[in-house]
Amino acid sequence: VYAAMLRRMRRDLKDAAPAYEARVLKAMSVVMIATGQWDAAVSSLRRASAQLAALGYRYEVLECTGRVNSVLQHTGDFRQLLDNVWEDERVARRLEQSTILRWTLLFKMQAWLRTGSGTLDAAEQCLRAIHAIPTHRTRLEEIRLWANEALALAARGEVGGVVQRAQDILDLSRNMSSGRFYLMAPMAVIADAMLFVACTAPAGSPARKLGVDVARRYDDLTRGITIFAPRRLYYMGV
Repeated sequence: VYAAMLRRMRRDLKDAAPAYEARVLKAMSVVMIATGQWDAAVSSLRRASAQLAALGYRYEVLECTGRVNSVLQHTGDFRQLLDNVWEDERVARRLEQSTILRWTLLFKMQAWLRTGSGTLDAAEQCLRAIHAIPTHRTRLEEIRLWANEALALAARGEVGGVVQRAQDILDLSRNMSSGRFYLMAPMAVIADAMLFVACTAPAGSPARKLGVDVARRYDDLTRGITIFAPRRLYYMGV
């Protein structure tokens, strides 16, 4: 189905106006990311970004940059990701783009915590800066923020805090349907944090039970999305 969609989009783009073409290229990049076509996704986003910049759509240029950062995170290119986010943060602050700023700070915090290249104090400063951004957060954005908080709490050894965040996310995700690609990244973060603390918790403890519940929820949500199969099987112990 994805392949057919991409073929149709490419055919229709031959007669598209520049702004429409750029937005379709952005849409195509989501499909490419979902199917693991990393290089093609970045190429599509670069083309879209150049066209949108020429037309003066600054917010959408930053959206493209954010998706490139998503590719870098998925492929583990944390060095390039960190280089990007410093510049993206500066631009987002200058243009007063609060949503982009939140994404950027979350990317920076993730890279620091995953690589150990930043301190826990710096990561928690990032969290405080995110909380201070005066903008509405969707349910997905709330889950992403809670998951990153849990990762920092796990690194601090604060089991109770991780358990609470995991339960909050589990409760909120109950009303969200499966197949939501962008929900999976924060769900993986909370699963990592929860399983980290569950491994050292006593048998029969709330942390152990919740670790299993979070892994099962990830299993339910990712069935049928090929890119998440390795992580899903890993969580299931296969």
